[in-house]
Amino acid sequence: MASISAHEMPKQALDGHLLVNPLTDDRENKLLMLLLCFKNGSLVRERVREEITSNDWKEMSELLSKTAPSNQGFIGFFYDDHEILPQNIQGRYYFNADDQQIDDLEATYKARAVLEGQFLAKRLYLQRANIDLTNNVDRIVITGGASVNVDLVQILADIFGKPVYAALAPNSGALGGALRAIDVINKKPNSTTSTIECLIASEPRQEYTAVYDEMLIRYAKLEDKIVKGTK
Repeated sequence: MASISAHEMPKQALDGHLLVNPLTDDRENKLLMLLLCFKNGSLVRERVREEITSNDWKEMSELLSKTAPSNQGFIGFFYDDHEILPQNIQGRYYFNADDQQIDDLEATYKARAVLEGQFLAKRLYLQRANIDLTNNVDRIVITGGASVNVDLVQILADIFGKPVYAALAPNSGALGGALRAIDVINKKPNSTTSTIECLIASEPRQEYTAVYDEMLIRYAKLEDKIVKGTK
């Protein structure tokens, strides 16, 4: 949950949910949590892995090692199910370095495209919500099965330009909910001394973050092209 002052409030938008901490009365320093939901995540990554390897993450890593960040300009949008953000878009869309739509990607490029595309989308929608990633975000915390994937975590760190920490609790969502319930009972935020321990999983490589800064501009334009083309 991020502390955001009144003048830094996220923009009003139809995307996502802005949750306000009900336990604080401080109007100048409200505690807010922005929730953005995406439908095509881990299942799509697994499906792509099955398509281009013998269903082996090690082979997927080998493919990733053959390409550099930005994937030589190839970008993929993997909406196997109707997506939430952008709303109700379905299908796969591939583009080359000249932003021309193509039918498919070679396995080497598809391996990186599915990971870069998913994380670029998350960064894009955070920025559209007026979240200042440079000044108001100091780290990313991840949990779940994918958090142990070294390649995935490194791409995440590079795209956001922030260190990534992995939560050690196997059921961190349930534990977090329990801690918040205690806060409600005590009527005092952060009243519990127990926390979910996190360890550093990856540090960003700033030279690649700069590459992704430019790639994000292209990604946003191509997403807009897809959305307009499906209306």
